[in-house]
Amino acid sequence: MGLLFYSFYAKIYKVMMPKNIDTEKDTEKNYDVLRQRNTELAAEAVFSYLEKAAQENVLPHIDLDDATTRETIFQAIVGLADNLFMQGSVEDAESFAKIVHPKLESIMEKLQKEAMHDPLTGALNRNGIEKFIDYLDEIGTTPQALIAVDLTNFKSINDNISHLRGDEVLKEVSDILREGDVVARIGGDEFVVVLWDDRPESERTENITHEEILNLVIDRISVRIKEFIDNNADLANLKFEVAKGATVWDPDKPLNEHIKIALDAMKVDKATQHEENGKYR
Repeated sequence: MGLLFYSFYAKIYKVMMPKNIDTEKDTEKNYDVLRQRNTELAAEAVFSYLEKAAQENVLPHIDLDDATTRETIFQAIVGLADNLFMQGSVEDAESFAKIVHPKLESIMEKLQKEAMHDPLTGALNRNGIEKFIDYLDEIGTTPQALIAVDLTNFKSINDNISHLRGDEVLKEVSDILREGDVVARIGGDEFVVVLWDDRPESERTENITHEEILNLVIDRISVRIKEFIDNNADLANLKFEVAKGATVWDPDKPLNEHIKIALDAMKVDKATQHEENGKYR
């Protein structure tokens, strides 16, 4: 697949490259040939790296068929090719890869982060939280509990203030939820919080159950959210609130089942808030 991709992008790059009308035709032709060759080398290096990473399961969520991902990679190829053009040509993709290796690593780190994180809040996305649970399983650790959070009457913020304010609220709430815990944004205004302890069992001396830990975290979230609303009168006036639902982690159940249980409990809490404070329509 990599060879097909880099050939395709090399052809596109050649078509897009502007001509230098101030140079002699022969010189211009040589420049075109050099840039074309460098583009092919850049593409070969990038996609060889991608395929190797995929085979080693380093970047399992990088979808080479996704248009946005392809565009990001294409821009990386163009940038690397131009960088090499300024330095002069090299003989093969291996030599090219050695020259641009630090930049290539940076590009792949960016792609990996984008594949696992929500671009607005910086929290994990669903892919990211699944990967995190897989990581815990690999190191022999299970979460303690999972909390689902939904922003009650969030639509009223977008409708009555602005979508920009709505984005600000999403980021603020995400930051509150991320104070010491792993958080993922799984929907427009829905989040999940995973509670876990990274210490070995032998170092855990507190005599506290997962249920007690869960209640402590829910209390902390409730206090912090109340402070946030109290400090933002525009939200209080719109009857904005945060609904929560939770479940203690069962090692025999998959992540999706825990999310469903917590979401169901959250919906009960949200219904209560609507009953007490009114529902935005």
